[in-house]
Amino acid sequence: MSDSSRPCYDFDVFISYASEDRDGFVTPLFNELEGRGIRIWVDYGQIELGDSLRQKIDDGLTRSRFGVVVLSPHSIEEFWTTLEWDALLSLEDATGQKRLLPVTHGLGHVQLTKRSPIIGGRLSAASFDGVNSVAARIVDAIQSSPSRPTNPTRSKTYGLPRPLSGFAGRLHDIERAKTAILQGDTRVSASISGLAGIGKTALACELANRLASEGQFPGGIIWLDAGSGDLRAGWSSERVGGKLIPTATLKERASVAVRYVSNIQAPVLLVLDNVVDWTSSKQPCPLPQGRHVHLLMTTREAGLGGNDFQQLALDVLQPDEARDLLLDTAGRNVEPGVEDLLEALDGHALALELAGAFLKEEGTAAEYLSTVDLESHEEGVSSRARYERTISRALRAIWERLDDSARTAWCIAAQFEPESVGVVISDLTGLDGKARRALRRYHLIGTPEGEVGKERWQMHRLVQAFVQHESRQNTLENGRERFREGLVAYTRAIGMTLG
Repeated sequence: MSDSSRPCYDFDVFISYASEDRDGFVTPLFNELEGRGIRIWVDYGQIELGDSLRQKIDDGLTRSRFGVVVLSPHSIEEFWTTLEWDALLSLEDATGQKRLLPVTHGLGHVQLTKRSPIIGGRLSAASFDGVNSVAARIVDAIQSSPSRPTNPTRSKTYGLPRPLSGFAGRLHDIERAKTAILQGDTRVSASISGLAGIGKTALACELANRLASEGQFPGGIIWLDAGSGDLRAGWSSERVGGKLIPTATLKERASVAVRYVSNIQAPVLLVLDNVVDWTSSKQPCPLPQGRHVHLLMTTREAGLGGNDFQQLALDVLQPDEARDLLLDTAGRNVEPGVEDLLEALDGHALALELAGAFLKEEGTAAEYLSTVDLESHEEGVSSRARYERTISRALRAIWERLDDSARTAWCIAAQFEPESVGVVISDLTGLDGKARRALRRYHLIGTPEGEVGKERWQMHRLVQAFVQHESRQNTLENGRERFREGLVAYTRAIGMTLG
């Protein structure tokens, strides 16, 4: 290692690990790194009898350029290791420089992401690749990192959801999309296409939040639901137009906000979620003009927008990611039949999550496969038709398991827009805490990351569509009536008068 790569640090890396992982992995990694000339702070070489653990760890962290965090089922439960991770993340916030290098050791990505979404969202090395490979990646990270810290200013965001809790894997897709956005045409950057429920919105949300944290778009990042094609409601919302132009009246807010964004003298990213049409004569509108406006859209339609967009077809989850999601959602051993079920679900995130939620209660993977009558390979059936039928059958199996009150709750929840919904209006529509718990139990609604304490929830479009088309008419009408009554009560509660 050259002196230029070691500015003012006594150690290249601090190794954070659980004692149970020392002999099998940490000591061999230490020896390999030391053999490559890396200076290492590790507890058994620095802490002596009678030393203050907290003081010695603080000293080691501040004197080390990076922290290699060994993430295992043991370390995520230990007080000192989690304290070290928090300290490294705090140092990153303070300096704007990467300090934490994650290495997984017998820990699945979904389990890690649930424990720490921030660390789970990072590209990590894995012990199953071998000690030599892990050591090489650590050395590469040290040598390629800038020697001077940077402190980017976070881009302002408008209407951008927080990262979704169901996001898993996708690191390769994130990097592909990021490259397309940052290196693409300044007018239109990228399109993410794929089947409904495959994770397009989650990926776009994750990507936009990462770009914001890096300060990549000083003019701001704006998120709009483009499903209807009419963007005026989004532009007029408090979270978008209200933040962009707080002095504008509600009636004029959309046109003023679009004009304002068109005149910003800095790069802007506009994310259009769930685009249906994009032709020369039919596009979501109104749209801001100017070469400083970058567009990122999600769509179910492959090739939508033609050559105006860099097309990125979103892949299904990789086999190990799919297995992690299924088993982590189920929370127990569901053998026999796991391999056959994984093959039938073909890496689709929503299908895997629904299957895991169903199996969390009882049954095996083989029994579930028989219940929903899935076949992994059906001749003459398109992938889209097969997938949509898989989701429909999975939801039908859950519907049959629910009692009448839970079915009514599902119908009520389906009346809301697929956005984050608060507890007050939920309670007023009859979707109280008990009802929400029943829906969460089967992953029919989820909670956006960062909103857990606020009891907010949202429902996927496909889950909404199923109950609106497949439930009995009287059950659906009951849900709609409860929803309408709740809206009346809500408007009265906030002092509005109905026309």
